[in-house]
Formats: sequence, C-alpha cells, structure tokens
Amino acid sequence: VLENVMLGSEPLTRLKSARGEAKRKLMAIADRFGLPVKPEAKISSLSVGERQRVEILKALYRDARVLILDEPTAVLARPEAQRLFETLRDMTKEGLSLIFISHKLHEVMAASDRVAVLRGGKMVAERRTRETTPGELAELMVGRKVERPVRHDHQIGAPVLVADRVRVADGGETRLDDVSFTVHAGEILGIAGVSGNGQRELAEVIAGLRETTGGTVRMLGEDVTAWSPGARTEMGFGYIPEERMHDGVIREFSVSENLILQDHTR
Repeated sequence: VLENVMLGSEPLTRLKSARGEAKRKLMAIADRFGLPVKPEAKISSLSVGERQRVEILKALYRDARVLILDEPTAVLARPEAQRLFETLRDMTKEGLSLIFISHKLHEVMAASDRVAVLRGGKMVAERRTRETTPGELAELMVGRKVERPVRHDHQIGAPVLVADRVRVADGGETRLDDVSFTVHAGEILGIAGVSGNGQRELAEVIAGLRETTGGTVRMLGEDVTAWSPGARTEMGFGYIPEERMHDGVIREFSVSENLILQDHTR
C-alpha cells in the first residue's frame, strides 16, 4: 500500500528515511479522514473497497484539492458506500472540492450539494440537490418521462438449486460455515453481505471452481458437489464472476472468441 501511495512522488535519494516520513504522513491522512489502511499490506490481498480507499489516500497524499470520483460505488456494498459518503462529507468540511460521477440517483441525492445532468455530451440541467427529485433527474437523463414498470405476481416453481450445509476452509481459515439455501424456478435469490464475507467462495463452490470441505450442492435433483464446471454448464448453469476482466474473459481475444470459449472442450 505504502509503495503504491508513494509511487511517482518518491525522492531520488534518502529513500529509506523518506519511506518512514511517507508512512507517518499516510497514517496521519488516514486518521484525519477515517480511512483505515495497513501500509505494508499487499494490494493483491485487499478487497475492491479497500483498493479504492488506497486510491483516495494516494490523491490526498499528493495534497489534491479537487477530486473526481468516477462511479466510486459501482463495486461497493451499501455499508461501504455509506462510509464513503461520510468520508466525502469530511473532505468537504476540510475545504476539498469533489466531483461525484454516478448513474445511481439515490447516491447522487445523498452525496451531492448540486447536481448537473449530462445527456448526449451536453449539460442539459443543473440543480441544487435539495430542490430536485430522483424522478426529475431520471427524466432529464433520458429526455422523456420515465414510466415505472409494473411488477406482476407469478408462480414460483420447483427447486432447481439446493445448497445444504456447505462448508469451505482455506489455509485453516473457515470461509463458509454450514451455508444452506434453496433457489426455485422463476425466482431471484439475493445474497447480501459486505465484500470479503464468503460471497466469492460460495459462488465458486456452486460453479464447481472450488471444492467443499463439507455439505452438498444439488442441481435439478442431481448431486453435483463433485462435478466439474463443464458438467454443470451442460446442465444449464452459468457463472458471471465479480472480477470479470480477470476471471471471466480473455482481454486479448475478440468478443466472438470469448463467446465460444465455454463451448471449446479440446
């Protein structure tokens, strides 16, 4: 973390003493704005939210007075986003100016003092946040009245995915502990939790990318706990990972080549 923060501003001489000074400055900034960080931690070991925190600290370390945050909450859980808003408010109290770019209207309303709307590359409106509504902003964004879809009740079908007391341990540390749930045909099951609390491991277990240390996974009545990812795909299971650019696609390949990868068995 410290090396990433110092990168580009480190002195050419006295690097060892400068590192100590940089660490003290970093920790002072972290305490001042409520952005806890471990200076010696590896970036690769941090969650997405923690990495974003490092980027903010990097800008503050360089004494930035104007910060642009482009979709800063896109990968944050709600508690993390709320903590970010509190930090942003603390920054403005210190005299910093912030540009908060987001398509999430409830976050724009919560985080901003004024809001400007871009459409087609043009500034179509500017309002004081307290004088507008999410509905008005939505209409300004799309250029027409927004009709909210009407949700209709529908019949929930039979179970298609059942996790029963799934357990996962990694390096002696428990990642999942007796997790059980059922997903039925025609329903959406939401799994809530702050990043780093087992969501990734659970998804990988269901996809067949990670072995369990206990429990079972059943799909369409079949015990698929020991099945390969390919066998589960043939049953109709799809997995869209959190880190899509790292785990989902090959960036050097074309869209067509990426699309056929799942069907390529040899």
